[in-house]
Amino acid sequence: MAELTPFKVELAKTARQESESFASLRRGDRELENRIERYCSDVGVSATTLVRSHYSAVFISWCMRTAGASEAQFPAQISHSEYAKRAFIPDLIDQNPCAHRRNPMDMIFQGRSMSVFQA
Repeated sequence: MAELTPFKVELAKTARQESESFASLRRGDRELENRIERYCSDVGVSATTLVRSHYSAVFISWCMRTAGASEAQFPAQISHSEYAKRAFIPDLIDQNPCAHRRNPMDMIFQGRSMSVFQA
């Protein structure tokens, strides 16, 4: 099992607290819109209409920075696919689920144009 570092603990705590504090809000609520704009501002991303509509990648960037990752360690992104390209997926064609053991905090996603999961 992957080592549970202080950074990972802080990251999980940050994401959980933020998620729980806005759990009752829905898209279009001014408080949530303000929060999304803050995520963007804090990580240096423009709060475009697209980003405000699909803000999960910016939320991840904000959580990473808040937990202590630097810009160099985790550049802010507006698209999950950019994370995958940068570092989380050693080979974008991992169609064999037994190729390597998955660990907690590994990123697993399914690309929009693919029918296989990647990790």
